[in-house]
This record gives sequence, structure tokens and C-alpha cells, in this order.
Amino acid sequence: MNVDYVPVANLTTAAEMIARQKEIRRRQEEASRKLKALQPKPVLVEAEQEPAETAPPPAALPQGSSDLRDALARLPRSIIRRVAAQHGVTFDDIVGEDRSVQFVTARHAAIRAVREAHPTFSIKRLGRIFGGRDPSSIRNALGLNPRPRSANRQKSGVVCAEAPAPMQIIEDTSRKYSVSPHDVIGRCYVEAVSLARHEAVANIRAAHPEMTARQIGNLFDGRSDNFVAHCLAYMRRAA
Repeated sequence: MNVDYVPVANLTTAAEMIARQKEIRRRQEEASRKLKALQPKPVLVEAEQEPAETAPPPAALPQGSSDLRDALARLPRSIIRRVAAQHGVTFDDIVGEDRSVQFVTARHAAIRAVREAHPTFSIKRLGRIFGGRDPSSIRNALGLNPRPRSANRQKSGVVCAEAPAPMQIIEDTSRKYSVSPHDVIGRCYVEAVSLARHEAVANIRAAHPEMTARQIGNLFDGRSDNFVAHCLAYMRRAA
């Protein structure tokens, strides 16, 4: 673009010099306005607003998410919460210590549900999941048979009427070993007396199988159940 050229002039006075400078500045401003007018104006385009990100619906989850949901549903805590909702109680009610009928019913149902989903879980592990409960509580919830009671507790304590009396057995055994029945019953530990004592205990148990170990021990100066068990074990080894 051609800008008007201001020819050089011979300026003699200050007023002429000032007027010359103003003329130059005016022409420069005018040239600047013309340049701006020739430049193309930028086109303002409104940016399209991106839609907000939203969580995909369950049906739009990627392939394999159903397996994840199944795995989460099989977690013990998920099972307990599900059973709690079915019984109208909370998770804390089931793992807590309250023994109300409603809570115990829901607790047993939850224990069975977790065991069904995880059959490899041990009784102790189930107890830890349900608030640190002891194995007997878990077995009770699962309906498992309790452990059989020991033989001594199952004894009725009845003396057999057809067999010789216990004291008669002690006297007969004492005569066999040529020792005194008093020594056999008492605290004498001579070898012959000890042998007679062991055999007398075994003979009494054989003749009166319903007598308890406590009853037999009382015949021998109030000895303990362990004494009776020791005598019977000794006679079994000697047989």
C-alpha cells in the first residue's frame, strides 16, 4: 500500500516544525486505520458444548461385567446383607451378639447361605465372618450333629444285680494275689498290691459296665477318674 509521503521541507521557525510533526502523525494514524480496514475480520464460532459424562446404564456395561457382578454378589458380606434385608434386620444385627429370636433366625439363615455359596469355608472361617463366633454356634446353625459324649457321661451308674458286688470282686482279687483288701483299697504301692488293684478295677468294670469312673474311683479311697482310666489301660496292655 502506498502511504502518502511527506516531502522534506526547509523549516525555519519552531511553529513550522511543530506543524510538520503533527501532519506526519496524522498521516501515520490514517495509514494505520486503512491497514486495519483491509485486514479480514476473524469469524467467531461458538464452541459446541460437550454433553456431560454420565455413568452407563447396567445394560451398557462392557462385556464381562456380569461376571464381576456375580463375583460381588457371592462375597460373604453381600450374602449377609441380602439375607438381612429378607428378614427385616441389618448386617450388624446378624454379626452382633443379640440373641433375639428374629436375629438368631436371620443369623442362621445367613450362615447357611454363606456355606452354600462357599462350601470350602471351614467352620472356624465362618465363625470369623460372623463376628468371631465359636465353632459350636456355627455347627448349630448348620444343623450338624454334635460330637458324641464320652463313655463315662453315658454311664447310668446302675450296678448289675446279677454280677458279684464290687466289694466282693475286690476281696476275691485280693485273695488271688495274697494281699489284704484294705491294702488294695488304700494307698499301699507294693507291686503285688498294685497289680491286684489294677485287676480289681478292670474286673469291676467288666462285671458292672454301667458304673461310672467316679463310682469305681470312690471304692478305692476316693481316687479320680484318671486313676480308673490308667488301670484299665494297663490291663489292656498286659492282656
